[in-house]
Amino acid sequence: MTSFPKGSIENPSISEDFPNITGSVPQMIQATMERFRNLFIREKVIKVPNQMEALRIFNYPYQAIEEAVVNAFYHRDYMSYEPVTIEIEPDCINIMNFPGIDRSISEKTIAEGKRFVSRYYRNRRLGEFLKELELSEGHSSGIPTIQEELAKNGSPRAEFFTDEDRRAMRIKIPIHLAFLVNNNEITTSDGYEKATNKLSKKKMEQYDKMNRKMQRHFAGYFSDSQLTCIQGIVLHYIIVENERRDIFPKDLEEFLGIKGSSVTSLINNLEQGGYLRRESLESDGRYKKLVLTEKTKEIQEDIVRRVYDYMHSMFVGIPEEHLKIFESVIRQMAKNADK
Repeated sequence: MTSFPKGSIENPSISEDFPNITGSVPQMIQATMERFRNLFIREKVIKVPNQMEALRIFNYPYQAIEEAVVNAFYHRDYMSYEPVTIEIEPDCINIMNFPGIDRSISEKTIAEGKRFVSRYYRNRRLGEFLKELELSEGHSSGIPTIQEELAKNGSPRAEFFTDEDRRAMRIKIPIHLAFLVNNNEITTSDGYEKATNKLSKKKMEQYDKMNRKMQRHFAGYFSDSQLTCIQGIVLHYIIVENERRDIFPKDLEEFLGIKGSSVTSLINNLEQGGYLRRESLESDGRYKKLVLTEKTKEIQEDIVRRVYDYMHSMFVGIPEEHLKIFESVIRQMAKNADK
């Protein structure tokens, strides 16, 4: 990753190279996004006349950058020594991976930058793994997601480039135009609003850090298990809910808060591992319930114990009155997320 504060063409001698990021693919994606969040993504608050709520925009929407980064790591050639390369310009971000787009995608489709449907996936198994981690949705949805998130933020559309030999792929994500305008030309929030915004940002950073820490902590409870932590929580959910009702894929979508394609991939992996199976309802064969296998029933107590131990460890030392406040806050956050 390299930053060119004055532009790589206008003044390439002024640049900053950042340390290379190494590790597994999920680790590299996470570290890359942390660097973007901490160093490059900025928010601007603009007061709108005759409107109570201020307009909040970002120079680069986080979700669009994340989708582009995941795309680059997903589609690069891991038999090559060429890494994913990111260049930060004053007016855009360029993300490059090698090699380029498959030849089944026409130059016209690339220029339109709407949706790339390839006949060949270079790293199909990696894609399935990224789906399980909720880093990718599949179904060629990456490019539409990038464009949608940029549109929501009021940013220009992303552009895609490759050479004739398809040796490299570059995505150019433009900065929001408001961040190219002199700050004096924009009505900014007053001191109180700035302080409030800074506090909110700090809270979000603390929440994000805590969330990642909790995920790592929970994963530790399944580190010596054949199951991943997300497989464990899914099986635990089915174990508990099966005592009173049948469970269907739609229930997992609501429970996990993820889309159908990710749930389907998760179910497929558990089915292939012999932990559950799909059974059609006698009353309506179109609906398939999820049934635990004997293999899962044999380790059922172990799964329940691991999840219980994790939950117990998270609430140790917290007074009852604080837990009631926590429950109230979580309930309100859930309502906010549904708006």
